Amino acid sequence: AQIIALSTDQVYDGDKKCNKKKRVDNDYQQEEKSSSSSLYLETDEAKPVNIYGQTKINMEQYLQTHLPTTSVSLRSSIIMGPHVPYGNCKSTFLHFIRSRMESNAKTTYWMDECRNVISVYDMIQVIMWFVQNGITSENAGIYNVGGKDSVSRYDMALDVNKYFG
Repeated sequence: AQIIALSTDQVYDGDKKCNKKKRVDNDYQQEEKSSSSSLYLETDEAKPVNIYGQTKINMEQYLQTHLPTTSVSLRSSIIMGPHVPYGNCKSTFLHFIRSRMESNAKTTYWMDECRNVISVYDMIQVIMWFVQNGITSENAGIYNVGGKDSVSRYDMALDVNKYFG
């Protein structure tokens, strides 16, 4: 059996630096970027800070133990894309931002949690690569999958507002 499992970047504690912003006189300015990369590597120690991240670690460990050469775990960040066209599905964070913007509701967005958002279409391409090429002992394992830039929840809100504004 071959398994492509979807995991999460929430297996990490978030202590790596990101391009944070600070508030200055009611205006937001970019802080100086750290010279070190803010992206987590697959070899970084997993230290989940919530039960969701821990359950994903448990799944990854099970696959690594029982299907080490025929499974991949894809640790994604926030996956962005359109609403699903059926069912009573949960909104994504980006849809939440838009709904808050449209209702003019005052909302606080965190600036100290950075994520590497990925398009649902890019995520599908990664999954399809494994479907088409198969999982072998050479490519089995754990992969971090996300966009190249670390962005805060506040940055995401600015981008949604700019796009739909």
